[in-house]
Amino acid sequence: MLSINGGRPSVEHKAIKTSVLHGLILLPEQGKTRARRVFDTIIPIDATGGSVNVTMSRIGAPPEETPWHCAHLAASASLRLEAGSPTFKMRRTRRDDASDLPLVINSKTQLKFNMNAVQFASRDKKLALVQVPTPVISHPREVLVKVAYSGVCGTDLHIISGNFPCNPLPLTLGHEFSATVVDFGSEVTHLTRGDRVVVDPNSGCHKCGFCHSGRPHFCTTGGFYANLGVKNHGGWAQFCLCSVEQVHKLPKEISLRVAALAEPLSCLAHGWGLISPVPVGANILVAGAGIIGTLWVCLLHLHGHRRVTLTEINPSRRLLLKELMDDTGFQLKTPQDVQNSGANFDLIIDCTGHGPAIESALKLLDRGGKICIFGVAPPGAKIEVSPFEVYMKELTILSVKVNPFAFPKAVALVQALSEKYLDYEKLGVKVFELEDFPRAVELLKTGNITKAIFQISE
Repeated sequence: MLSINGGRPSVEHKAIKTSVLHGLILLPEQGKTRARRVFDTIIPIDATGGSVNVTMSRIGAPPEETPWHCAHLAASASLRLEAGSPTFKMRRTRRDDASDLPLVINSKTQLKFNMNAVQFASRDKKLALVQVPTPVISHPREVLVKVAYSGVCGTDLHIISGNFPCNPLPLTLGHEFSATVVDFGSEVTHLTRGDRVVVDPNSGCHKCGFCHSGRPHFCTTGGFYANLGVKNHGGWAQFCLCSVEQVHKLPKEISLRVAALAEPLSCLAHGWGLISPVPVGANILVAGAGIIGTLWVCLLHLHGHRRVTLTEINPSRRLLLKELMDDTGFQLKTPQDVQNSGANFDLIIDCTGHGPAIESALKLLDRGGKICIFGVAPPGAKIEVSPFEVYMKELTILSVKVNPFAFPKAVALVQALSEKYLDYEKLGVKVFELEDFPRAVELLKTGNITKAIFQISE
């Protein structure tokens, strides 16, 4: 038995072999969040049963033997590590609500806990809450983060419906998340454990012509952790492994809750650079009142624009955003109302990704107008464009693909917008537990909310 009561664990054991173990220990804390402890020690293992002797160290403490304290837990916990073949289980024995926490041992005798994750299987188009091994650091430039808040994006809905390509193997979705640093490789020098961060899900290979010309979002291969949540495992899980280049520290003024919007705001920051200049006084239409459309409304208002119209076909969403519209003074209309009004616009930002909506928007552009195709359309979507009209009006048609070099700007935008604009209730954002993912996805699909965000820890 391994007994820990705020002191050094010790146990009698019957050793059969000795191995170096490194891993994570997760304990339920206050019913929701997780406490983390690192162990890195040489221990004897009886593969057929019995007990093991583990030396614990606290976060930030040196790896040598250090008394392990549980002061921040609701109560000091006695733990029992039971060995079996091929799994171990750790059981809290002093609490009535104790539950088994599964551990796994791989071929290198590496001991680690499983974690909860929501994964998508593209073969049968099923989304499921599963237990998967908690990732561990294996490269000197890797960073392991504990996910705090993780958003559900429109792209995620396209993936779930089979209309957007992703990794064909079971994949942990989620590319918009805030987190806390829990571990990192030996070459990571600017981070410390406990740092509050946001993670850029995209990275390039740093070798191709696109990467070397400052356009890594066109890189055809990407980095080892490119496209988190689409190509590699993302943030709909308790932990996520990424490269150090993808991790951006947060100022103390920004909460992890609000920081969950950093990734979509990084795409807006990239888009803003592409559509600029936008003179104050321009007549602007934002099509689609999902979270992207509402964030564009906030950004435009922040930059001093007042002649802004937001369109939304879903009456539930129009009602949901009434307070935001009242605060900004912007107009919220149906697409049909705008078409019937005969108005023309200097700038149209399409956030629907819907072919017919984009076609209709092109006809509403004034001479010299610009349209920004921001929403992600399914790969097979088509639109018809009149080349003559483009010529006569000297129209500009541009698009926005993700967020190259935009995360520092996104963090600055989160700070600038702050709670004045990024109020979840005003934006129509709802927070869910990870286990409640079916309801979160369904409410987002039906348009009863603008965005779903999972609170995984804090």
